[in-house]
Formats: sequence, structure tokens, C-alpha cells
Amino acid sequence: MEEASTNRVTEGSNPLTWNIDTSNPNDIVSQISKCDLEIFKGWMDHENIFSDRILQALEDTIHKATQVFQNPTKSCLVMSGCGTSGRLGFYVSRDINKFLCRQGGLTACCDYLIAGGDIALLRSTEAQEDDPNLGRKVLDQLCAEKEYVLYIGITCGLSAAYVAGQIDHCLQNLDRFYPVLIGFNPLNQARDNQVENWNQTCASVFNRMQEAQSQNKAAILNPVIGPEPITGSSRMKGGTATKVLLDVIFQVSLHTVMGDTNRSSNNNSSSRGMVKTLLNMYYKVLKDIPDRRQDDIATVISAAGKSLNSNGHLYYLGKDHLGMLGLIDASECPPTYGSDFEDVRGFLQGGFSSWGNKEGDLGNSQNDISIEAFTKHNLLHLTANDTVILVGSSSAVKEDDAELFNVWREVKKTAATTVCLATNQSNSQVIDEGVNLQINLQIHWAQLKKYMAEFPASLQQQIKDNLMQISTKQTLNMISTGAHILKGKVYHNYMIDLKLSNNKLFYRGISIIVKLLGVSEDKARNAILRSMYRMDNLTTDQTEAQISQHILNASNIPKVLPVTILLLGIKGCTIERALQTLTEYPAIRTAFQTLSKH
Repeated sequence: MEEASTNRVTEGSNPLTWNIDTSNPNDIVSQISKCDLEIFKGWMDHENIFSDRILQALEDTIHKATQVFQNPTKSCLVMSGCGTSGRLGFYVSRDINKFLCRQGGLTACCDYLIAGGDIALLRSTEAQEDDPNLGRKVLDQLCAEKEYVLYIGITCGLSAAYVAGQIDHCLQNLDRFYPVLIGFNPLNQARDNQVENWNQTCASVFNRMQEAQSQNKAAILNPVIGPEPITGSSRMKGGTATKVLLDVIFQVSLHTVMGDTNRSSNNNSSSRGMVKTLLNMYYKVLKDIPDRRQDDIATVISAAGKSLNSNGHLYYLGKDHLGMLGLIDASECPPTYGSDFEDVRGFLQGGFSSWGNKEGDLGNSQNDISIEAFTKHNLLHLTANDTVILVGSSSAVKEDDAELFNVWREVKKTAATTVCLATNQSNSQVIDEGVNLQINLQIHWAQLKKYMAEFPASLQQQIKDNLMQISTKQTLNMISTGAHILKGKVYHNYMIDLKLSNNKLFYRGISIIVKLLGVSEDKARNAILRSMYRMDNLTTDQTEAQISQHILNASNIPKVLPVTILLLGIKGCTIERALQTLTEYPAIRTAFQTLSKH
């Protein structure tokens, strides 16, 4: 069995949030914010985002991106990943393509791949993460007609075999591909367990990249940013760091392509100088907003937590790129917290036509993301147990956005708690009359003026948009994370109700049990299997089955880790007793304490 991943930085427990499960909402915001700033401050003695090697890798990637933008007919840029990483690759590729199309003489040339296909943009399909051969196949198909490909593979823990299979393909075809790896562990912590139906491991592939990098044929971008606020929840800090890196790469490369490098009013116009300037801007925004809006964000966390605890819902409504972040945040809650798909939902003005995915409309009503679907299926059923958040800028509810304007007007008439999450407002301005709560994510542009001066006016609005996106992402992550903490879905800072839906998450589950209860890996694995199969005594076939078989058989089994904790933590506890206790006390810490007294 693979060694549990307790020693990998991305799978570790962050001491800043050890007691986040018993913290009040204000402290939740503060703790998550401090963790986010480790993106820029680094972790212990590891290489950080400002280390020379990381900055050089960024410069190399920027140079290759510039070449693609200058020759889009024969070249393309592909971002690929699993789960959050794939969603952010899709999100950024769409953003850059829209920017390119707005500029005269530039052509959209960015594309994306996500394990599981477009449905994974909305729903977890994490089993696909374990298939390197599928990854290779879809990359080869996508790029078949291109002479040159800049491939950016994103795997926060250096653990996705889907990405490793694609990078292996790139390394075997370096005449056409320039592979870039984005992750946040040291290279020696890449997953090294055997992958089913493959003769390599993630570690063996990623280590081969070092030689290619030394020959300027590949780049490894793996600044170590420390453990997540919620252990292993890479949708949070890992996702934010991913977007920061991608934004910086494209902002600097587009600056060069647009012929504006020599027009900068600042003498420090080298690509490295611009990279540092942008990183400092992101740091200031990610620090400033939680500091100034902590009370407002905490109040919304309380409301959302109350909704989830009352079997209500958290809904995001929005438009364009900021609205899309609501859908992305919602899609991440079921695999992270074991929540129902309907608990946290996002809806977008224009539905799939605005979403802009390659496969278009994804079919049945359960996947419908349109405002029309919300109006038809959710609006009439809103109660005081629901929280509805409007995600958008100051112009989000103008009358020319008739669909969103009309539904938001009707939402405000219901008993639901209404929240307006707005950007770019003045401090004195009322964001939206008639709502219960407001969060004004106003960025102090005057404080960033000296940084913005390094960039031409043609690019400044794109940078502003990206900064508003990162602030919105951070705030939504805080709200949904805090709400699930208040619902009891976190034990200390471990997401103990996650779904063990692939190889990585199966081993993460073992790691969590080992860390929390101090038992051996074999004991943890056995108890997890008992919980997955809902049996006090396992059969030989069950104990000897492949991990993929365990995952398939237990794909719809809820509360696997909470049951496991009770089985191991309480002497003589049975499956039946554990399930009964969790029904009475959904919060695992309360259930554990209650059962311990009997």
C-alpha cells in the first residue's frame, strides 16, 4: 500500500486553522485569509513564488505563450487539469480568448481539457483523474492539427495521473509540445504509487521533466505555498495560486504581443519586473479585502451556515465571469464536504450560451444553469431557510439585464436571506436597496496606481478584471467553506465528510484517519472499507479488491469518514451504532463526544 500522504505539504494540516471547526465566522475569515497570504510568503524553507527558479520558469512560460499568441494559426495553448484545476483552466482560457477577440489583429488560440469532459465543470467526476491513458488520448486528439502546443498541466498536489499521462505524451514529442507543470509540492513529494493500467507513476514522469527543463524544453512551476486552510482542499489556496500564476503568465505575454513593452512609463519593463509587480498587486488585494470586509463576510457566513443547518440552500446568481465563479464554487462543495448537489447551486444569466463550454448544453434539467431554470425550479420554493447571493459588479442588476434584473427583484420579495456581493463600488454608495446583507468588494485602485502605471491602458482593464475575479473567488470560497464548517462538515481542519471518489482521495482518507486517531495505515484502511461497504466484517473479496472497485461499489455511500472515526475511536462501535449517532448528531465532533460518554 502507498504511504499515506501526511508528509506532503499540500496534504498537511495548517497550524493556522487547527481549531477552525470551533471558530466563530470572523475568526474563520481571518484564518483563511492568513493561509491565502502564504501563497506569497512561502512555506518554511521551500522554494516560494518569488524564488529565482520559479521566476525563471514563469519567464520561460511567458516567452512560449508569446510565441503562441504571435502565431495562433499553427499553434495553440492548452490548459488541463482535474476538478478545480480543470475548471480554472477552462475559466482562464475563456477569459483570454474573449480578450484576444476584442483586440484588433489577435486570434483566440487557448483551449482546455478537464478530466471527465465538460460535465466535470459542474459535477465531480474525479475517478477520471486516475486515467493517464485517457489524458494522453484527448490531448493528442485536441492538438492533432497543430504544429506547436504550449501545454500547461495543473495538479496542485502533483498527484493527477490524468495530467501525468499528458505530460508524458509531451515529453515524448518535444518537437511539437512545450510542457509546463503547475503544482504546489516539492518535486520529491509527487505521488509515486503505481497507477492501474500504466507502467509509470506521477513522480517518474514529473522527474523526467527536470532534464527537459534544463534544456529549456519544459518548465516546472511548483512554488510551495503551504497546507490548505481545510486540509487537502486545493479548491482554496491551490486554486487561488493557480489563477494568480495563469493570470500573470498571460498578462505579461499579452503585454509583449500587443507591442506595448517599450511604451511603459516605468523603466522596469522587463518580464521579471512585471511579474513581480503583478504578484505584489495580487498580494495586496487578497490581503486588503478580508481585512476591510471581515465583518460583512462573517455575517454572510453565519446566514449561509444557518441555511445549510436548516436543510435549506445556498444559491448564487450572476452573469459573465464573476457569475461563473459562483458556479465553480458550488460545483466543488459535493466532493469536498459530501454535500448534496442541490445544497449549493449556481445559476448564470444566459445559461450554457454564456458559460461557453465546448460541449454546449449539458442536457437534463438537473444540470441546467440558466436563470430561467432557477426561476422555474427554485424561485417559488424559496423560504426563510435559504440564502441567495447575487454575484456581480455594480452594473449586475441594471434593467438592460432584464432576465437577471427581474428574477432578483422577485427573490427580494421572498423570505430568503438576500445578499449582494458587488465589486468596484465607492464606500458611500448603496449597492442594492432591499437586500438583507451586502459585501462591497471595492478594490482601492488608487493604492495600486503606481503598479498599474507599468502597463498600457489597453491591458489595465484586463488586469483590473482579473483582480476582481480573484477577490470574488476568495470571498465565495470563504462563504461556502465557513457555511460547511458551521454545519459540522469539518473536524479540526480536516474535511472529514469528503467523498473518496478516486485513488488520491482514497489515500487522503487513510491519511486523515491516521493523523486524527493515531492508528496504523492498515487499521485505517480496514475501517474505511468497513464503512464503505457498510459491513462490520469484510469478506476476502472485499479486502483484496482493487481501489477502483472499492470506489465503484461505494460511490453513493455517505459519511464514509465520519463513520470510520466512530468505528475506530469508540471501543466496540458497530456500523449501525455509528450511523444512528450521526443521524442524531451530524457534527462529527459532537457525535464523537456523545458516543464517548456511553
